[in-house]
Amino acid sequence: MFFIESIRTSFGKASPFALHIFLIVGVVVYTISGALIIKHLESPDRIKAARKSNAIRDAKPTVPTYDLSEMTGAQLAQLDPRVHECVLSSLVDIFSAVGCDDDAALDHSAISTLDDCYRSISIPGMEGIKIRDEKESMSTTEKSIKEEEEKMEESKWTFENALIFSFTVITTIGYGHIVPETTLGRIFVIVYGLIGVPLTLLTIADLGMFIAKGLHLLLRGLSRLCRWTVKKYDMSARAPSSIEEKIVDGEEKESTRTESEEEDEDRHEPRKIDETLTLCLLFALYLLIGAHVLASYEPEMGFFEAFYFNFVTLTTIGLGDFVPKSTDYLFVTLVYIGVGLALTTMAVEIMADGLKKLHYFGRSIKNAATVFVWFGGEKMRLDRLIKNLGDQLNIPEVELLHFQVETFVEQAIKVEEGEIATLRRPVVMRPDRPFSYSNIRTSEESARLHFVDSTRSSKLGTVGLPPLATEN
Repeated sequence: MFFIESIRTSFGKASPFALHIFLIVGVVVYTISGALIIKHLESPDRIKAARKSNAIRDAKPTVPTYDLSEMTGAQLAQLDPRVHECVLSSLVDIFSAVGCDDDAALDHSAISTLDDCYRSISIPGMEGIKIRDEKESMSTTEKSIKEEEEKMEESKWTFENALIFSFTVITTIGYGHIVPETTLGRIFVIVYGLIGVPLTLLTIADLGMFIAKGLHLLLRGLSRLCRWTVKKYDMSARAPSSIEEKIVDGEEKESTRTESEEEDEDRHEPRKIDETLTLCLLFALYLLIGAHVLASYEPEMGFFEAFYFNFVTLTTIGLGDFVPKSTDYLFVTLVYIGVGLALTTMAVEIMADGLKKLHYFGRSIKNAATVFVWFGGEKMRLDRLIKNLGDQLNIPEVELLHFQVETFVEQAIKVEEGEIATLRRPVVMRPDRPFSYSNIRTSEESARLHFVDSTRSSKLGTVGLPPLATEN
């Protein structure tokens, strides 16, 4: 228990940046470990044994092959007893035709009946006999080529190929250019993907959030720069007399206006459409630049093939017709794919937001109070958040009980979209006496509180004010 508590304490004290680095390093170590394990499980000896076992399991009864040219007549007669009877009958017919005359010519047409006996041979219980042909037999060269291919197939699990395989498994790309053949290898892939896929997708999504934040800050900086440039241009275009008049008549007012403008600039946020267009442009540039770099060191890829490979890979289609072959730049390729997957995740998230707007278009807001709001690694329901905020501001519990969260959210959305100026309610002050905070007090639980600025003629009646503290 002490060990577990120490781990929790260590992670609690770790900075958020360290946790993000831990996720990335964890995926890298997990990928390399998976490559080493699958390389061991898919060794040439294990693959050969697996193929032999599969061949025995899938073996089917086949018709035996006989070479009739190497068999004697007695052996043929044992295979088919009718051959012997056919030969005797043919001899009787031959001797009857020639009359056993020594001078008679046993021409080819007479002897051909013996050949017919052997041509009609059939083995009982068999559909037929396949006579081996020299043309069908595999030559020594073909055998050697086949053996070479089998050896290459068995030794395909190099560390580089195993690394690509493990990376494509946990990123769900799945090229399919090499697959495990042993039972242990396939079991390992199931367990490896079961743990690695959620871990990798979480890391990619986390990296995508960092990129989205950087993109947001970049757009915000560009927006400030554009407004600052326009402001400087407008100031330079103003007449000097009007500037002097403002300085003489309202220097304090001018400074107040400038501070208000700066506060508005700080609150300015880029629009969602701006982020979407910027992300689309960034993704297109990422594909084009990556294709140019990839084509420079991949031997089988030109610019178009590299662009096609990038798109198929970063969208996790993973057809597998093109795979990285350059081992010297394999690390660069994998890093490029990882960052590209983060960009794809951002694009999918933006499209998901658009689909949500389309799905909920025209619908009224329901169950807004049960929505969870995330604060770092913690979450809280919206109604509980409003309740705690009301307690912090000493809002009466009666008003909190009758507070409509859905109506509040609808009105807040209208404020953000510019349809309503503010949700702040104006405070009505009585003109017959000075304003006091006791005038807006409505909570019964705070009735015992006294305000320093309250007067004897206020709602406190005959209750006296507490004496002010005096110095000794």
